Order: sequence, then C-alpha cells, then structure tokens
Amino acid sequence: MKTVSLEEMKARQSPEMQHRINVRTDELRTELATMREIRKRLDITQVELATELGIGQEGISRLERRNDTLVSTLRKVVEAMGGDLRLIAELPDGGRVELSDFGHLPGVDQDHRKCPAGL
Repeated sequence: MKTVSLEEMKARQSPEMQHRINVRTDELRTELATMREIRKRLDITQVELATELGIGQEGISRLERRNDTLVSTLRKVVEAMGGDLRLIAELPDGGRVELSDFGHLPGVDQDHRKCPAGL
C-alpha cells in the first residue's frame, strides 16, 4: 500500500472541502494555542507585552512557561495583546454557555477575581 501525504490527500478534495479543512485546522490551532504562540502569531515581543502590562520581560517568560494561570491574569495578557478573553462552558447535554464577565459581578473581589462562597 502506497503512503499518501496529508497534502496529497487534501489536493484530491474539492475546493470547498479544502477550504473547510483549512478553516477547521485554523480553529483547532487557535483552540490549542499557548500564550506564547498567540503572542508570536501577533508579532509581539515579550518586551513589548511586558511594557504594556507594566511588568518585566522575565515576568512574561514565566507566564508563558506556566501550566496554570489565573483567569484574571490571562484576561489581562489577552487584552494587552488587543484581544478579548471569552470563557465557554460545554455542558454534558451538548449545550454551550458563554460565561459572562464574572470578574465584574457584584460580590466578586475585583482584585483577585474570586467568587465568595455561594455565588
């Protein structure tokens, strides 16, 4: 059996299917992108981002290496890159809910973005 490359397989598809494949590929790359990849895709240096956030370049380097980041920190970084952070909950019944800007709800600690018990 002959091995066929992904590019050869895509070339055999209709132009519409090729477009759909490319769109979905971009969606998956975006969904799986790290903070560093997003910054590089936007052609922003660590120094530029650090200046925008009022921190040192080493702070950006540490953020990009972290496996876990506070939502408030992630929001600030995304906004500093000119974006808008949206959180979507995918529910077991197949529903999707975009979580509102919970950092600005009454009773939420604005400095730490932590909800009090029961909220």
